[in-house]
Amino acid sequence: MKKLTQSFLLLFAVLTTTITFTQCKDAKDAAITKFLELQAKAVNSQCPMDMGNGIRVDSCKVEGNKILKSYYTFTVDTGELTREDFEAQTRPNLVQMIKTNNDLKQGREFEVTFAYVYYGKDGNVLGDMVITADDYNK
Repeated sequence: MKKLTQSFLLLFAVLTTTITFTQCKDAKDAAITKFLELQAKAVNSQCPMDMGNGIRVDSCKVEGNKILKSYYTFTVDTGELTREDFEAQTRPNLVQMIKTNNDLKQGREFEVTFAYVYYGKDGNVLGDMVITADDYNK
């Protein structure tokens, strides 16, 4: 009987710890999402925003759990640049920018996923890239 009671208490302790940890993680993720929503609102209040070099920030939004998605448009003709070539050239620069930009430090600490959608001057998608914590923590 004593072993049964000890086993029950051990099981109860493990379940309680698991439930508490899960609830804390959910609360932390909700706080991070709220933080991202405030950041997106601040950016959107300034949009559209000319970034120079023929690029404009159109908007950003929080999408899903800890995902910040930004939308850009090229205001100049990108010529015959293919989506594959654009993404191959742009992705490494985005990863490096996320790794080194002090404005994104909090995002790195929260392991935010950054998503970027670029449109050409013609309105067609030129690039659609997702940068995860695994990408920028390498």
